[in-house]
Amino acid sequence: MSAELAERVAALLEPIAGDQPTGRDMRYENDYRTILEARREEDARTPRGVWQRDVKQADWAQVERLCDGLLREKSKDLRVAGWLGEAWVQRYGYTGLAPALDLIAGLSERYWDALHPNIDGDADVHIGAIEWLNQRLPLVLRQLPVVIDARAPDTRYSWADHVNAEQLETVRRKDAAAAQRAETGGAVTLEQFEACRNRTATEVFGETAAAMAAAREALDALDAVLDRRCGRDAPGLGRIRSVAGEIGDFAGETLAARGAQAPRLLAAPPEAPSESVIASVVPAAMPPLPASREAAYRQLAAIADLLRAEEPHSPVPYVLDYLIEWGNMPLPQLESELSANGGGISILLSAIGLAQHQE
Repeated sequence: MSAELAERVAALLEPIAGDQPTGRDMRYENDYRTILEARREEDARTPRGVWQRDVKQADWAQVERLCDGLLREKSKDLRVAGWLGEAWVQRYGYTGLAPALDLIAGLSERYWDALHPNIDGDADVHIGAIEWLNQRLPLVLRQLPVVIDARAPDTRYSWADHVNAEQLETVRRKDAAAAQRAETGGAVTLEQFEACRNRTATEVFGETAAAMAAAREALDALDAVLDRRCGRDAPGLGRIRSVAGEIGDFAGETLAARGAQAPRLLAAPPEAPSESVIASVVPAAMPPLPASREAAYRQLAAIADLLRAEEPHSPVPYVLDYLIEWGNMPLPQLESELSANGGGISILLSAIGLAQHQE
Protein backbone atom coordinates (compact mmCIF):
# COMPACT_ATOMS: atom_id res chain seq x y z
CA MET A 1 0.00 0.00 0.00
CA SER A 2 2.83 2.45 0.74
CA ALA A 3 4.14 2.10 -2.84
CA GLU A 4 0.65 2.67 -4.24
CA LEU A 5 0.19 5.76 -2.09
CA ALA A 6 3.59 7.07 -3.15
CA GLU A 7 2.47 6.85 -6.78
CA ARG A 8 -0.72 8.70 -5.93
CA VAL A 9 1.24 11.44 -4.18
CA ALA A 10 3.32 11.92 -7.33
CA ALA A 11 0.15 12.19 -9.43
CA LEU A 12 -1.46 14.64 -7.02
CA LEU A 13 1.56 16.94 -7.24
CA GLU A 14 1.14 17.39 -10.99
CA PRO A 15 -0.26 20.81 -11.96
CA ILE A 16 -3.91 21.14 -12.85
CA ALA A 17 -4.57 21.45 -16.58
CA GLY A 18 -5.14 24.96 -17.87
CA ASP A 19 -3.64 28.36 -17.19
CA GLN A 20 -3.89 28.04 -13.38
CA PRO A 21 -1.62 25.21 -12.16
CA THR A 22 -3.18 25.33 -8.68
CA GLY A 23 -6.77 25.66 -9.92
CA ARG A 24 -9.35 27.81 -8.18
CA ASP A 25 -10.59 28.42 -4.65
CA MET A 26 -13.24 25.81 -3.81
CA ARG A 27 -14.10 26.87 -0.26
CA TYR A 28 -17.63 27.95 -1.13
CA GLU A 29 -18.42 25.14 -3.56
CA ASN A 30 -20.51 22.04 -2.88
CA ASP A 31 -17.36 19.89 -3.09
CA TYR A 32 -16.11 21.36 0.17
CA ARG A 33 -19.39 20.89 1.98
CA THR A 34 -19.67 17.31 0.74
CA ILE A 35 -16.21 16.48 2.07
CA LEU A 36 -16.99 18.05 5.45
CA GLU A 37 -20.19 16.01 5.71
CA ALA A 38 -18.36 12.80 4.77
CA ARG A 39 -15.80 13.52 7.54
CA ARG A 40 -18.44 14.22 10.17
CA GLU A 41 -19.06 11.52 12.76
CA GLU A 42 -21.05 11.23 15.95
CA ASP A 43 -20.18 9.61 19.25
CA ALA A 44 -22.18 6.39 19.53
CA ARG A 45 -22.28 6.77 23.33
CA THR A 46 -24.22 10.04 23.22
CA PRO A 47 -27.79 9.57 24.57
CA ARG A 48 -30.44 10.29 21.92
CA GLY A 49 -33.59 10.13 24.01
CA VAL A 50 -36.75 9.55 22.00
CA TRP A 51 -35.03 10.55 18.75
CA GLN A 52 -33.71 7.16 17.77
CA ARG A 53 -31.68 7.18 14.56
CA ASP A 54 -28.53 5.67 13.15
CA VAL A 55 -25.29 7.13 14.45
CA LYS A 56 -23.51 9.17 11.77
CA GLN A 57 -20.14 7.63 10.95
CA ALA A 58 -17.41 9.18 8.85
CA ASP A 59 -17.13 7.73 5.35
CA TRP A 60 -13.36 7.75 4.90
CA ALA A 61 -13.51 6.04 1.51
CA GLN A 62 -15.70 8.86 0.24
CA VAL A 63 -13.46 11.48 1.86
CA GLU A 64 -10.47 9.91 0.10
CA ARG A 65 -12.22 9.80 -3.27
CA LEU A 66 -13.55 13.35 -3.09
CA CYS A 67 -10.31 14.91 -1.87
CA ASP A 68 -8.27 13.02 -4.45
CA GLY A 69 -10.49 14.22 -7.28
CA LEU A 70 -10.53 17.81 -6.12
CA LEU A 71 -6.74 17.99 -5.74
CA ARG A 72 -6.14 16.40 -9.15
CA GLU A 73 -8.69 18.31 -11.19
CA LYS A 74 -9.88 21.48 -9.46
CA SER A 75 -7.75 22.95 -6.67
CA LYS A 76 -4.38 22.49 -4.98
CA ASP A 77 -5.85 23.16 -1.55
CA LEU A 78 -3.72 22.55 1.53
CA ARG A 79 -6.68 21.92 3.79
CA VAL A 80 -8.10 19.35 1.39
CA ALA A 81 -4.65 17.72 1.26
CA GLY A 82 -4.76 17.49 5.05
CA TRP A 83 -8.18 15.84 4.95
CA LEU A 84 -6.90 13.37 2.37
CA GLY A 85 -3.92 12.56 4.59
CA GLU A 86 -6.30 12.04 7.50
CA ALA A 87 -8.36 9.64 5.37
CA TRP A 88 -5.24 7.70 4.38
CA VAL A 89 -4.28 7.18 8.02
CA GLN A 90 -7.85 6.22 8.92
CA ARG A 91 -8.10 3.72 6.04
CA TYR A 92 -4.57 2.31 5.76
CA GLY A 93 -3.26 2.73 9.28
CA TYR A 94 0.31 3.66 10.06
CA THR A 95 1.43 3.12 6.45
CA GLY A 96 -0.71 6.10 5.45
CA LEU A 97 1.22 8.58 7.59
CA ALA A 98 4.41 9.06 5.55
CA PRO A 99 2.54 9.55 2.23
CA ALA A 100 0.23 12.05 3.95
CA LEU A 101 3.25 14.07 5.07
CA ASP A 102 4.94 13.70 1.68
CA LEU A 103 1.85 15.16 0.00
CA ILE A 104 1.92 18.24 2.23
CA ALA A 105 5.67 18.65 1.68
CA GLY A 106 5.38 18.31 -2.09
CA LEU A 107 2.54 20.81 -2.41
CA SER A 108 4.31 23.26 -0.11
CA GLU A 109 7.58 22.94 -2.03
CA ARG A 110 6.06 23.39 -5.49
CA TYR A 111 3.11 25.72 -5.02
CA TRP A 112 3.37 27.48 -1.63
CA ASP A 113 2.55 31.03 -2.75
CA ALA A 114 -0.31 29.89 -5.00
CA LEU A 115 -1.85 27.18 -2.80
CA HIS A 116 -5.48 27.46 -1.78
CA PRO A 117 -7.04 28.73 0.37
CA ASN A 118 -5.26 31.90 -0.76
CA ILE A 119 -6.51 34.92 1.18
CA ASP A 120 -4.58 38.00 0.06
CA GLY A 121 -1.36 35.99 0.03
CA ASP A 122 -1.52 35.50 3.81
CA ALA A 123 0.80 32.61 4.71
CA ASP A 124 -0.95 32.22 8.08
CA VAL A 125 -3.77 30.40 6.28
CA HIS A 126 -1.34 27.74 5.05
CA ILE A 127 0.41 27.61 8.42
CA GLY A 128 -2.96 27.09 10.10
CA ALA A 129 -3.74 24.13 7.83
CA ILE A 130 -0.48 22.44 8.84
CA GLU A 131 -1.00 23.26 12.52
CA TRP A 132 -4.41 21.58 12.29
CA LEU A 133 -2.74 18.48 10.87
CA ASN A 134 -0.27 18.50 13.77
CA GLN A 135 -3.22 18.53 16.16
CA ARG A 136 -5.44 16.04 14.34
CA LEU A 137 -3.16 13.23 13.17
CA PRO A 138 -1.87 12.34 16.66
CA LEU A 139 -5.47 11.83 17.80
CA VAL A 140 -6.02 9.43 14.90
CA LEU A 141 -2.71 7.61 15.38
CA ARG A 142 -3.42 6.98 19.06
CA GLN A 143 -6.68 5.21 18.18
CA LEU A 144 -5.27 2.82 15.57
CA PRO A 145 -4.71 -0.80 16.67
CA VAL A 146 -1.11 -1.33 17.72
CA VAL A 147 -1.60 -4.93 18.88
CA ILE A 148 -3.93 -7.49 17.26
CA ASP A 149 -4.52 -10.95 18.72
CA ALA A 150 -3.60 -13.43 15.97
CA ARG A 151 -5.93 -16.03 17.50
CA ALA A 152 -8.88 -13.64 17.86
CA PRO A 153 -8.38 -10.69 15.48
CA ASP A 154 -11.36 -8.84 16.90
CA THR A 155 -9.32 -8.39 20.07
CA ARG A 156 -7.10 -5.41 19.38
CA TYR A 157 -5.88 -2.44 21.35
CA SER A 158 -4.61 1.00 20.46
CA TRP A 159 -1.74 3.11 21.70
CA ALA A 160 -4.27 5.09 23.75
CA ASP A 161 -5.30 1.80 25.39
CA HIS A 162 -1.65 1.14 26.29
CA VAL A 163 -1.13 4.59 27.81
CA ASN A 164 -4.38 4.38 29.74
CA ALA A 165 -3.60 0.85 30.97
CA GLU A 166 -0.33 2.14 32.42
CA GLN A 167 -2.21 5.00 34.07
CA LEU A 168 -4.66 2.49 35.50
CA GLU A 169 -1.79 0.64 37.15
CA THR A 170 -0.66 3.91 38.72
CA VAL A 171 -4.18 4.42 40.04
CA ARG A 172 -4.25 0.84 41.34
CA ARG A 173 -1.20 1.45 43.53
CA LYS A 174 -2.97 4.37 45.17
CA ASP A 175 -6.62 3.31 45.13
CA ALA A 176 -7.34 -0.34 44.31
CA ALA A 177 -11.10 0.19 44.61
CA ALA A 178 -11.07 2.98 42.03
CA ALA A 179 -9.04 0.81 39.66
CA GLN A 180 -11.50 -2.04 40.11
CA ARG A 181 -14.41 0.27 39.29
CA ALA A 182 -12.62 1.37 36.13
CA GLU A 183 -12.09 -2.27 35.12
CA THR A 184 -15.75 -3.03 35.74
CA GLY A 185 -16.58 -0.08 33.49
CA GLY A 186 -14.56 -1.60 30.66
CA ALA A 187 -11.12 -0.05 31.11
CA VAL A 188 -8.33 -2.05 29.46
CA THR A 189 -5.81 -3.43 31.93
CA LEU A 190 -2.09 -3.74 31.35
CA GLU A 191 -2.45 -7.51 31.73
CA GLN A 192 -5.01 -7.60 28.90
CA PHE A 193 -2.87 -5.38 26.69
CA GLU A 194 0.31 -7.41 27.26
CA ALA A 195 -1.52 -10.69 26.63
CA CYS A 196 -2.71 -9.33 23.28
CA ARG A 197 0.79 -8.03 22.55
CA ASN A 198 2.24 -11.49 23.13
CA ARG A 199 -0.26 -13.00 20.69
CA THR A 200 0.34 -10.38 17.99
CA ALA A 201 2.26 -11.59 14.94
CA THR A 202 5.83 -10.32 14.63
CA GLU A 203 5.00 -9.10 11.12
CA VAL A 204 2.57 -6.57 12.60
CA PHE A 205 5.33 -4.95 14.64
CA GLY A 206 7.68 -5.06 11.66
CA GLU A 207 5.15 -3.21 9.50
CA THR A 208 4.53 -0.66 12.25
CA ALA A 209 8.23 -0.07 12.83
CA ALA A 210 8.86 0.37 9.11
CA ALA A 211 5.92 2.76 8.77
CA MET A 212 7.11 4.89 11.67
CA ALA A 213 10.66 4.95 10.30
CA ALA A 214 9.28 6.22 6.99
CA ALA A 215 7.17 8.76 8.87
CA ARG A 216 10.23 10.07 10.70
CA GLU A 217 11.99 10.65 7.39
CA ALA A 218 8.87 12.33 5.98
CA LEU A 219 8.66 14.59 9.04
CA ASP A 220 12.28 15.64 8.57
CA ALA A 221 11.64 16.43 4.91
CA LEU A 222 8.47 18.41 5.68
CA ASP A 223 10.25 20.32 8.44
CA ALA A 224 12.95 21.32 5.96
CA VAL A 225 10.38 22.55 3.42
CA LEU A 226 8.51 24.56 6.03
CA ASP A 227 11.73 26.13 7.28
CA ARG A 228 12.50 27.28 3.74
CA ARG A 229 9.01 28.60 3.18
CA CYS A 230 8.25 30.14 6.57
CA GLY A 231 11.55 30.72 8.31
CA ARG A 232 11.05 31.46 12.00
CA ASP A 233 7.26 31.28 11.54
CA ALA A 234 7.38 27.64 10.42
CA PRO A 235 4.68 25.55 12.13
CA GLY A 236 5.91 22.77 14.38
CA LEU A 237 5.24 19.07 13.88
CA GLY A 238 6.10 18.04 17.43
CA ARG A 239 2.83 16.30 18.23
CA ILE A 240 3.01 14.01 15.22
CA ARG A 241 6.69 13.35 15.84
CA SER A 242 6.09 12.53 19.50
CA VAL A 243 3.30 10.01 18.95
CA ALA A 244 4.99 8.43 15.93
CA GLY A 245 8.17 8.09 17.97
CA GLU A 246 6.37 6.44 20.87
CA ILE A 247 4.60 3.93 18.65
CA GLY A 248 7.71 3.26 16.57
CA ASP A 249 9.84 2.70 19.65
CA PHE A 250 7.21 0.36 21.10
CA ALA A 251 7.21 -1.72 17.91
CA GLY A 252 11.01 -1.67 17.73
CA GLU A 253 11.40 -2.77 21.35
CA THR A 254 8.94 -5.62 20.79
CA LEU A 255 10.88 -6.76 17.73
CA ALA A 256 14.15 -6.60 19.64
CA ALA A 257 12.67 -8.66 22.47
CA ARG A 258 11.68 -11.30 19.92
CA GLY A 259 15.10 -11.26 18.28
CA ALA A 260 13.82 -9.59 15.12
CA GLN A 261 15.45 -6.67 13.32
CA ALA A 262 13.90 -3.23 13.71
CA PRO A 263 14.52 -0.43 11.22
CA ARG A 264 17.64 1.44 12.26
CA LEU A 265 15.91 4.81 12.44
CA LEU A 266 13.76 3.55 15.29
CA ALA A 267 16.78 2.49 17.31
CA ALA A 268 17.67 6.14 17.90
CA PRO A 269 16.04 7.77 20.93
CA PRO A 270 13.31 10.33 20.29
CA GLU A 271 14.69 13.76 19.54
CA ALA A 272 14.68 16.02 22.57
CA PRO A 273 13.57 19.61 22.11
CA SER A 274 16.52 21.84 21.22
CA GLU A 275 17.82 24.28 23.81
CA SER A 276 16.56 27.18 21.71
CA VAL A 277 13.04 25.72 21.60
CA ILE A 278 12.99 25.04 25.32
CA ALA A 279 14.32 28.53 25.98
CA SER A 280 11.56 30.04 23.87
CA VAL A 281 8.89 28.04 25.71
CA VAL A 282 10.20 28.30 29.26
CA PRO A 283 12.61 31.24 29.55
CA ALA A 284 14.38 32.00 32.79
CA ALA A 285 12.30 35.11 33.41
CA MET A 286 8.53 35.37 33.49
CA PRO A 287 7.41 35.28 29.82
CA PRO A 288 5.46 38.23 28.45
CA LEU A 289 1.78 37.83 27.77
CA PRO A 290 0.99 36.78 24.19
CA ALA A 291 0.48 39.76 21.90
CA SER A 292 -2.48 38.24 20.06
CA ARG A 293 -4.99 35.41 20.10
CA GLU A 294 -2.91 33.49 17.55
CA ALA A 295 0.23 33.94 19.64
CA ALA A 296 -1.62 32.69 22.71
CA TYR A 297 -2.61 29.46 20.98
CA ARG A 298 0.92 29.00 19.62
CA GLN A 299 2.27 29.37 23.16
CA LEU A 300 -0.29 26.88 24.43
CA ALA A 301 0.76 24.44 21.70
CA ALA A 302 4.41 24.87 22.66
CA ILE A 303 3.54 24.16 26.29
CA ALA A 304 1.72 20.99 25.24
CA ASP A 305 4.76 19.86 23.25
CA LEU A 306 7.06 20.45 26.21
CA LEU A 307 4.77 18.56 28.59
CA ARG A 308 4.54 15.70 26.11
CA ALA A 309 8.32 15.45 25.98
CA GLU A 310 8.71 15.64 29.77
CA GLU A 311 5.68 13.53 30.77
CA PRO A 312 4.79 11.28 27.81
CA HIS A 313 2.18 9.32 29.79
CA SER A 314 0.36 12.33 31.20
CA PRO A 315 -3.12 13.01 29.79
CA VAL A 316 -2.67 16.77 30.11
CA PRO A 317 -1.02 17.37 26.68
CA TYR A 318 -3.78 15.41 24.96
CA VAL A 319 -6.44 17.50 26.69
CA LEU A 320 -4.61 20.64 25.55
CA ASP A 321 -4.73 19.29 21.98
CA TYR A 322 -8.50 19.30 22.13
CA LEU A 323 -8.67 22.76 23.70
CA ILE A 324 -6.46 24.17 20.95
CA GLU A 325 -8.55 22.50 18.26
CA TRP A 326 -11.72 23.92 19.80
CA GLY A 327 -10.13 27.35 19.97
CA ASN A 328 -9.65 27.32 16.21
CA MET A 329 -13.28 26.44 15.50
CA PRO A 330 -15.97 29.01 14.67
CA LEU A 331 -18.50 29.26 17.51
CA PRO A 332 -21.35 27.48 15.64
CA GLN A 333 -19.05 24.56 14.78
CA LEU A 334 -17.80 24.39 18.37
CA GLU A 335 -21.33 24.36 19.76
CA SER A 336 -22.25 21.59 17.33
CA GLU A 337 -19.13 19.58 18.24
CA LEU A 338 -19.83 19.79 21.96
CA SER A 339 -23.54 19.09 21.78
CA ALA A 340 -23.16 16.20 19.31
CA ASN A 341 -20.62 14.33 21.42
CA GLY A 342 -22.12 14.45 24.88
CA GLY A 343 -20.43 17.63 26.05
CA GLY A 344 -16.86 18.77 26.49
CA ILE A 345 -16.10 16.62 29.53
CA SER A 346 -17.23 13.48 27.68
CA ILE A 347 -14.95 14.33 24.77
CA LEU A 348 -11.96 14.98 27.03
CA LEU A 349 -12.51 11.74 28.93
CA SER A 350 -12.66 9.90 25.61
CA ALA A 351 -9.43 11.57 24.48
CA ILE A 352 -7.53 10.21 27.48
CA GLY A 353 -9.28 6.85 27.35
CA LEU A 354 -11.33 7.06 30.54
CA ALA A 355 -14.61 6.42 28.75
CA GLN A 356 -15.85 2.87 28.44
CA HIS A 357 -13.71 0.86 26.02
CA GLN A 358 -15.44 -0.19 22.84
CA GLU A 359 -14.27 -3.42 21.22
